[in-house]
Amino acid sequence: MPMKKHASILVTGATGLLGRNLRALLEKSCPEATIVGAGPSSTGDLSDRRNWLELGGPFDLVFHLAAKLPAPDVSGPDLYRLNTAMSIACLESCEAWGTTSLVYSSSIAVYPMGAAPTLHEGLQPRPTDFYGASKLAGEHLLSLIASATTTVVNLRFSSIYGPGPSPALSSTVLYAMVQAVRQGRYPKVHGNGTRTQDFLHVADAARACLLASESGDSGTFNIGSGAATSMLELAQTVLAVHGKPNQRVAFVPNAPEGESVALDVSKARTELNFAPRVDIESGLRSLA
Repeated sequence: MPMKKHASILVTGATGLLGRNLRALLEKSCPEATIVGAGPSSTGDLSDRRNWLELGGPFDLVFHLAAKLPAPDVSGPDLYRLNTAMSIACLESCEAWGTTSLVYSSSIAVYPMGAAPTLHEGLQPRPTDFYGASKLAGEHLLSLIASATTTVVNLRFSSIYGPGPSPALSSTVLYAMVQAVRQGRYPKVHGNGTRTQDFLHVADAARACLLASESGDSGTFNIGSGAATSMLELAQTVLAVHGKPNQRVAFVPNAPEGESVALDVSKARTELNFAPRVDIESGLRSLA
């Protein structure tokens, strides 16, 4: 993938699933650049501006992927405060460095789920939880530095998955089904299994980040597979990939299913030249 030359690149959240994959891709695509990865173990709390000062720089390209994800031990308000503080620190640092390109990892959690059959960028954002609200606040804050000399691209990712340790994602429905089948249990499907979700392989997510850094314009884009996979289809595919196509699925008929998700990625296709390459079966095989 041809890329314009960058002297120095910063990747926050570099120890996460997307960060690890993006950094590996950058090392191949930008061998001449100095690439710095920032994560909690090496850098400390990025909601503290003082830790950004320790990163060095200046960085002309910044990928801000770091975020606190929902967890039982973190309250919603605390999660919001941490994530917005990180965005403010990122904003101040990029201003000081004279960063020319900033790519921000947002989320489809900024949308009101169920507001439309397909989520598209023209919908009015209306988060329903603190995580989504923190991601939308990050979009607004970081867009403040967009100018004729600095591009800011917000990528609203769907459900990212892929091979490698992912403690923060281990409780998601895809990983729960994979773990169940590996342990010889039936994958559980709530309701009748018709609820859909857009699962994005991390390799596609990393490519989208690179494409966004080269877009030349600021903007906001949905990034997903573009395929609405039902929970029943997911369970059946997990079983097939693990060599158990005839094993049955465990339905939980009275369990709440939640809202279906289908994602419109046509804007990213047109303006970023982004085309997902990994379908759900191939992606699950990469896990196996």
